[in-house]
Amino acid sequence: SPLKRCKDSAAILFPRNNLITIEDFKEYNFGEFEGKTAAELQDNLDFRDWLQGDMQASPPYGETNAQFMHRVCAAFEKVISGCVQTGTRRIALVCHAGVMMTLLTCYGLPEAAMANWQTDPGFGYKLHLDPALWMRAKERKPLDVKNLLETVPVWRDLPRVSPEENH
Repeated sequence: SPLKRCKDSAAILFPRNNLITIEDFKEYNFGEFEGKTAAELQDNLDFRDWLQGDMQASPPYGETNAQFMHRVCAAFEKVISGCVQTGTRRIALVCHAGVMMTLLTCYGLPEAAMANWQTDPGFGYKLHLDPALWMRAKERKPLDVKNLLETVPVWRDLPRVSPEENH
């Protein structure tokens, strides 16, 4: 993500690595919902539709759930295809919770709803990708790549970053 919190976290977690910023991994465009709490928006009909996961729902002046999912998944597919083509075996994606939960909902095993992929700040998942399976799926249909990743929580492997350090 190009946003400061992710760039700073990536620099802390991977100080010796070359950091690459991918614009399409930035967090959801919350439009008029930005900076407001769920309690403040509880009576807002747009918020209710958006929260229910309606793919065409969006915050006023924000992106729809479908736009967000397409943006994030297209970027992920480019990254993974590039890794497969170059033989890159280990990467780290330092991203926002919404991005992580969307990717895991679309590609993770076991299949789970987005809410089930929530994690505490500073935590993440370790993903294992089978390159042969990824390429076979890509040859059949560009978006027929669902469920090709195994996910394992990695909170034990990541150093904790205090909230003060993460702003």
